[in-house]
Amino acid sequence: MLKMSKLLAGAMGAAAAIFGSTGALADSKGSVFGDIRYGLDLSDSSGPVSDANDTGADTDLRDLNSYVGIKASTGQGDLRVFGTYETYVSGEYASILSFQSQRQLYAGVATGLGTVAYGRMFTEYAKTGMAIDPFYNTALASPNGGPAGVPPTFTSYGISPLFTGDTPVLANVGAGTQGAQLTYASPNVFGLTFNGAVFFDRNDDSPTNAATGEESHDYGAGLAWNGMGITAGVQFLQVNDEVGGGTFIGALGNGGGATGDATATRLHASYAAQRFGAAISAERIDLQGAGILDEDYYYASGWFGVMPGTRIAASVGMTNETGFEGTGMQVGVFHDVMENFTVHAGASMYDLHEDSVSGPGPAVDDSWIAALGASYKFELGFMSR
Repeated sequence: MLKMSKLLAGAMGAAAAIFGSTGALADSKGSVFGDIRYGLDLSDSSGPVSDANDTGADTDLRDLNSYVGIKASTGQGDLRVFGTYETYVSGEYASILSFQSQRQLYAGVATGLGTVAYGRMFTEYAKTGMAIDPFYNTALASPNGGPAGVPPTFTSYGISPLFTGDTPVLANVGAGTQGAQLTYASPNVFGLTFNGAVFFDRNDDSPTNAATGEESHDYGAGLAWNGMGITAGVQFLQVNDEVGGGTFIGALGNGGGATGDATATRLHASYAAQRFGAAISAERIDLQGAGILDEDYYYASGWFGVMPGTRIAASVGMTNETGFEGTGMQVGVFHDVMENFTVHAGASMYDLHEDSVSGPGPAVDDSWIAALGASYKFELGFMSR
């Protein structure tokens, strides 16, 4: 498998060779960018047996997946070569689980026939979840971001964190970014777009592969339609034989007997106007293996602009046969203090079932989070010919 540094250098070198041979001037541009996010949250939860398990309120000032990056592209006409690198800013969860600083690193070629890219990037499955979640990467978007001692997933309740989360410490167990990913995105034809992906198994020397002589590549595909403010589509992931050294999501399951094979399917639809918008999502996670129950995720969100620069957002989610089965609700206010600088405040409430399928039940059954947060986005561009 190609090293990422060699990939980026090769892509840019190929572009230089192509444009140099034609004698034409390539249009090159790029930018340094970032999203700096922090939040102050107060959370509380009670245990599944009695008030004796109440952990007490907990206050945290936490990084909300801040990142910085650089991107560049060069091209002529319909042909462009591009590359992007992003890294997380903070490593505050490194002591809890393994921390990966790299967020995205990929390169690709865009033509009139579509776009091909390779590297570590968000899956299209994850992108559809991110797009409809107004609380994504806020302290409001995780039922386990409080005193339970588990890093927050930063996806709203009702959206699978296993395949959508943007959390560095969870990068090897199902976060939305995946490495060794070769993707294709079609051009827009009458509002329709298609995407496909192969996730290459890089662990050729893992015990599983050494014993079987096989690699376990994973696959993704999706179809969407966009028009009149409406976006609707379906995304699908096929994860193959990951136990013992696979590269996508590792061993899965809400009980014993997981094989590591899984499929994930998301149906999604959204509508956006100038002052308001709404979205829905339904997911089925098929965790294959003896005694493993399929997981279901249902989510609905909406937002309304009460005045220029200020909007109210709300969402409700339900999950079934998951480790945190139950119902969750979020509500918040977002205000643009100035261009690219946004503050938010809100609350989340979770009613989790005591008879969760994950063993004796979740560490908490009822919890709430109140939070304040801020995000500053910047992008400094440069161009050359």
